[in-house]
Amino acid sequence: MVDAMEERPGSPEEKPQGTASDDAERAGTPREEIPLPPTPVLPEPPTPSVRLPKPRNPGSSAQADEYRRMGVAYTIPIALIAPVIVLTLLGSWLDKKLFGGGSGLTIAGAILGLVVGVRNVLSMVSRLDK
Repeated sequence: MVDAMEERPGSPEEKPQGTASDDAERAGTPREEIPLPPTPVLPEPPTPSVRLPKPRNPGSSAQADEYRRMGVAYTIPIALIAPVIVLTLLGSWLDKKLFGGGSGLTIAGAILGLVVGVRNVLSMVSRLDK
């Protein structure tokens, strides 16, 4: 049965894949050489001249001052809350370690954190006024 497949004319196994030039040679037409065009002469590239704007004085810009004030204003809530949380947790930890429970140092840490937080906020607000 294998011999029957090889003997059949026009089977894909017999016919090799050819290129367009192979097809042209089989048809009897000679292959023509196409001449390439000459390489164009390119002009010289321009020399870049960079003109950067003069830097402004950052202290005199109104927009920079506004951004600085916004940055300080956005940190005020963190400056108030962070000391309260940290000192309350420290007081609670000390209560457990020293007294085995209780709430004396936890309350003292919360009050001290509130005082420190308010002091931070007042100093930041005074920076906003400058």
